[in-house]
Parts: sequence; C-alpha cells; structure tokens
Amino acid sequence: MASQIRTYADTLSVPPLQRVDYWNAYNRTALVGLRSSSLSHQGLMARQANHRVGEIGLADISGNDHFVERDALLVEQCPKNSVFVCQIQQGSGFFVQDGRHLLLTQGDLVIYDTRTPFLLGFLTQMHESLVDVPEAAFTRRTGIAADQLPIKITPDSQASRMSASLLGRTVSECMTQESSGEQDHLAAVIYDTLSMLLRTQLDDQRTSATSELSKLLAKRYILQHLVNPELSPAEVAQAIRLSLRQLNRLFHQEGTSPARYVWEQRALRAFDDLHNPMKRVLTVGEIGFACGYSTQAHFSRAMKERFGMTPSEIRNQTEKE
Repeated sequence: MASQIRTYADTLSVPPLQRVDYWNAYNRTALVGLRSSSLSHQGLMARQANHRVGEIGLADISGNDHFVERDALLVEQCPKNSVFVCQIQQGSGFFVQDGRHLLLTQGDLVIYDTRTPFLLGFLTQMHESLVDVPEAAFTRRTGIAADQLPIKITPDSQASRMSASLLGRTVSECMTQESSGEQDHLAAVIYDTLSMLLRTQLDDQRTSATSELSKLLAKRYILQHLVNPELSPAEVAQAIRLSLRQLNRLFHQEGTSPARYVWEQRALRAFDDLHNPMKRVLTVGEIGFACGYSTQAHFSRAMKERFGMTPSEIRNQTEKE
C-alpha cells in the first residue's frame, strides 16, 4: 500500500533576509535537518517539491549557488536514519563526508548516509533529484552497507548512462503520477535501477549490466501495462527490442518466466489494492479488472492460489484489522 504526500517550498515567496531560515525550517520537516547558506548577492533562490510513496521519499530541488551542511549537532538534534541518492541534473559542486571529498558534475550521482555529517555545495545554478530510502531498506535491496558510503557514480558506460537516465525518468514520473498503483511499480523500478548502478560501479560488471538493464526495462513495461489482460511476453519483447528467446533467457536467470512474472505482479498489486483504504470505493471486481484479470472468477481463483484467500476474504481481513 502506498501513501502519497506532496509538499512544496519556494524561497522567492519570502523576503530575502528570511529565505535561509525558511529553507532550513522547511527541510527539517520535509527532508532532513540541515543548515543552508548562499554567497549570492541575491540571497538563496531555491525551490523544492517533495513527494513520498510508501517508504521512499523523493525530492526535486533547483536553485542558485548555495551550500547545505548537516553537522554533528544537527545529526543529534534531527535524527534521520536514511540513505540519500542525489542525482545531479544540472550544475557542478562538491560533497564532503567522513574525510572524502568528491567533485560533482552534471550526470553524477552521490549516495550517502544521513547519520554521518556532510557538506554539499553547488558552485553554479543547480538542479538535483533526490531519493530518500530508509537505511535498512537500502542495505536489504542493494546489498550495500552504510559504512561503504559515500559512493560517487559517474555513468561512463552505455549501460550505466542508460540506467542513470532510467532512474532520473522514473523519479520524475513518480513525482508527477497521481495514481498510487502506478507509483507502486515506479518505486520498485527505482530500487532495481539503483541496485544495478551500484553493482556496475563496484563490481565493474559491464557485460552483465546490459542484460540487467534489459531486464529492468522489461519489468518496467510489464508493470506499466498490467491493466491490459492481453499483455503477453511477445509484446514485452517487441517493446524493448529483444527477441522472445532473449527475454525468456533474462527471466530464467531469476528462476521464472515473463508470463509468471506478469501474473505474480498482478497478484501483488491486487493484494496491495485490496488492503488500501483509498481503494475501498472500488468493488473487488473493479480491482481485479484494474490489475489485468479478465473475469472475477479468474481473479478469485488466482488470489486463492497465491495467498490462500479469495479477494473478498483479503479485504474483509483488512477491515477487521
């Protein structure tokens, strides 16, 4: 079940001398406790949109040259047990944490632990996308422990560039989508794309990265088209420009097949929707149809096989809780 929260801030809405305090107060609530400053004679000129989908927080931040610092006192006063993934969309700057000094340019990503003091500075007009992941979830989904951070990723191969582009597009789509069901699958793509970028960076698995990217694109297409009851492996293969044999081989690496993956994702999405209080206005049959089940009988049978309960029983169990 995905919860959706959207907030916005724009320093141009307040007088110049109040902008830094306004920005710090907003971020303390919406993102993380930090201290900002700008050497520009215009003062801090920045805007930010924040959005949360389930456990993942997203932010789109743009502004003039400025610095943000999270020192030891702020770490103690404003605890935040998260890993931030910052993707530089425009501008250049630097990042300092735990004795490491990283120069950042457009296209770079820097991944860091918010429990450790840091300094992030931008020397030019800037635009960044930020993904906020709980530290435990980050380690579970990527296999990277927090003590391995910070990590800078400079996409320097075709596979890593395409993966970074996919991450940026997915974050942007997740920020603008209104449907929680659509955002659920986009959040999953964020995790998978981030995991692949890290494996490519740390293990130099360039050849396997290309296969991983193809698999991610296939999963993304499937999750975007689950509502279509006619969705087939052949359609997926054609959409991402692979042969059906190549597509089957990719999913075989995970011990499954494209068709089984489709039905598994339909069942998981339907299960989440049946638990979602915001979807109570929909009938059980409407939820099944929205997840790609062509008949209510098929929907009921599939959910019973997967979860040991019919859709109605799943919804009734949620209402009792």
